[in-house]
Order: sequence, then C-alpha cells, then structure tokens
Amino acid sequence: MSHPSAQFESVTHTFSADAKFFDALMAHPSSEAFAEMSVWYTWLQKYLNDIQESLAEAGEPHGETYKIWVVSMLGGMAQALSMVMYLSARGIIHEAAAAGRRALEFLGIASHLVADPAKAEFLSHGDEESKLFRKAFLSGSLREQEELKGSGIKFRFAAMEPKTAKACTTLWGIFSRCNVHGESPAVLAFGTSLIPTEHSCAFCNRSIDATAKAIVLYRPILEIAAIELASLAGRFGVPNQRVKEAGACVLVWLDKQDPRWLERMDCARADLGLPSTPPERANGGEAGVRRASPRIGRNEPCFCGSGKKYKHCCGNLTIH
Repeated sequence: MSHPSAQFESVTHTFSADAKFFDALMAHPSSEAFAEMSVWYTWLQKYLNDIQESLAEAGEPHGETYKIWVVSMLGGMAQALSMVMYLSARGIIHEAAAAGRRALEFLGIASHLVADPAKAEFLSHGDEESKLFRKAFLSGSLREQEELKGSGIKFRFAAMEPKTAKACTTLWGIFSRCNVHGESPAVLAFGTSLIPTEHSCAFCNRSIDATAKAIVLYRPILEIAAIELASLAGRFGVPNQRVKEAGACVLVWLDKQDPRWLERMDCARADLGLPSTPPERANGGEAGVRRASPRIGRNEPCFCGSGKKYKHCCGNLTIH
C-alpha cells in the first residue's frame, strides 16, 4: 500500500511541482532577492522572543492586557511573515500578498500600542470591530486624519518613523488590491498564470517571471519589520545585550556594501544551495548588487496593477 503522500502526489503533482518551482526560482536572478529575505527572516527568528520579552517587561506598569497584546501582535506578525516566505517560495504570490498585508497590520497595531500604552484601555474586550478600537489603532480621530493629509501615511502606521510608515502604507495599499478571494484581474496577474505552466500543479498555475517581479515587494516587508522591531525595543523596551545586538545588526545590515552584510548574504546563499558570489561580484561589478528581475522603466505602468507609473508606485518604496 502506498503512502498517503505518494497517492496524493500521483493525483495532484503538488510536492514535485513545489520542488521544481523553487529550484527554477533559485536559478533565476530573483534568487538574490529571496536570499535577502532569508537574511532578515533569520534575524527575526533569532531575536523576536528577546524583543517581545523586552517590551513585555517594560510594559509591566501598563497591565496584563497590554503585555498580552504586544506579544500577540508581534507573534502574529512573525507568523504572517513566515507565510510570506512559505508561499512566495512556492509561487503562490496572491496569497503571499494577503499574508504580507496582515503582517503589516499586526506591526502597525503593536507600534501604536507600544508608543502609547494608554491605548490598552481599548483592548480589554478584545473587540477589533469596536469604534473605539478602530479610532485608536486604525483610523484615528478627525484631527489626526487631518494632520496626515498629503503625507502618504495611513493612520494605522502613523506610530512608526515617517519613512517606514510611508513604505508600509504603500505596500499595504498594493497588497489590499490583491484580495485572495476576489475576482479582481490584479489577483490573476499577481504571480499566477491563466493557463498551465511547466510548474503547475492541480491547485495553481505558477509563473516564474511574475513571481520574480512580485518578490521585490516582499523583500522590503522583512526589512521593515526588523527596522521597526529594533526601534521599538531600543526606544521603549528594557535594554539587554540581546536587544542591543539585534539593533546593531539592523544598523549594520542596512548598508548593503558593509562586509558584514555581504557575509550574511553569502551564508544565506549557501543555505539555499546558491553560489556564494553572484556573477556581478565575480566579474568585478558592484559588490552585492544583482538585479532581482528585468528592469522596469520608471515611466512604465507598475506591474502591481495599480495603474500608476512605476516611479510613483512600487519604484518609490523608500524605507531608510
């Protein structure tokens, strides 16, 4: 009698399609972007618990509800980012977009709460649909909305540093257009194919080229999370050696020419079975630079389906 997994594979070809797709993705120039995502994801796995404990300890005076929500929101963010990694590695890009949106939402709530612990009073009933909750974390007051006009920042991210908040707002807007359960053409265009491809299984027609373009949107999410977590712990948490180490890594790694960043990238490539040195560096080009997908003209329509020019949409994601 065959194993259930083998029987399932014989009908759907799911497992072999996953493996073939990932191998093809790693052979594509976009593997460099995925390697960057892996570096930041490894950072998150290593330091998340330390940051949660630092913020929870600092939140002792604000009560148990505050601590539970801070830890839970950051945990939810990490789980959503795990799904971004898992789904993008398999070319299920529209659902990865939904996970990315949720990660940003969790991070936005945590940032508001840590920056203003008094907002914990709106959490006692755990009702995310209440008017008080929405006003405190999602929409803001009329005065706060007026202050944000023209800033390119949604209130749900307004507790972050302005550049980070603006990048989160842009990404959240892009991902919001890719409703997994909707009928929008943007969903169909976002990483999937209307016809079977060599990487298709019974559940999904996957496109390497479309996935490569979409990955440039997922790379910033993990970097944003690291920047904001390090900032929250540094400003509001109880300092300790691990938190300081986490913050130092972020500061160093934001310089993509720093030898320590290049070393981490070499480690990530090794973990993914990729050559340790990208062709550009091997040929004497600029260190650490490799195009993740074909160049998009700044005046061309953005590939995300927004209808805007690339330079006014995904090409304008400035994080730091």
